[in-house]
Amino acid sequence: MEIKRFYAQKSDRVGSTFNIGGDEAHHMIRVLRYKVGYKIIVFDGTGYDYYCTIRELGKDYVIADIDEKVINDAEPKVYLRLFQGIAKSDKMDVIVQKAVELGVAEITPVITARSEKDLKLEKLEKVALSAAKQCGASRLTVINEPIYLSEIPFENLVIFANENEENRTLRDVTLGKCTKIDLVVGSEGGFTEDEGEELSQKGAVAVTLGKRILRAETAAIVLSSLILYKAGVI
Repeated sequence: MEIKRFYAQKSDRVGSTFNIGGDEAHHMIRVLRYKVGYKIIVFDGTGYDYYCTIRELGKDYVIADIDEKVINDAEPKVYLRLFQGIAKSDKMDVIVQKAVELGVAEITPVITARSEKDLKLEKLEKVALSAAKQCGASRLTVINEPIYLSEIPFENLVIFANENEENRTLRDVTLGKCTKIDLVVGSEGGFTEDEGEELSQKGAVAVTLGKRILRAETAAIVLSSLILYKAGVI
């Protein structure tokens, strides 16, 4: 039987035991119908996988004993933050799912002139959790509260996809020894001219992703992938 992965808070681990509650426990008990003695893998964001055996099942909790602690080195050496213009719900789901699979550490929805107004943050968190479990991540990608474009912090190298940029590609961007990189991608329709100018004036580097117009979800995936490749991570 396939050994499935589950997420637990660091506080859920006491000594050599995990006490897991919430949705993860519900999934094991009510959906998967796990029994005492079943094997599971637990990750808690500390960079380890814990191979465990279920010792006790309650109505809303699972107690599992840790059999083995193994280093999980699946995370990129570059800390990527994606600032994503809010797109339609199904597109945001895809963006979050694929960004998590690639290894993006944080995703922040961004309110822009052309962004969607409806945002289901709790749903995106569930998508992120499911993707992290599926792809073997050692940490859970953080889904932040939405911010306005003007609130994007300029603490790291900031790169944004701009369909109005005709010349500069990622080949022209020097990453150097950057360990933290911020990516900014617009929603459907991209950024307005004023928004692009605002980002550039603050120091963001505009790049083109090619001569074709990409959908918002495609642009986010392509930019994240190319940055990780350029950084030598994939």
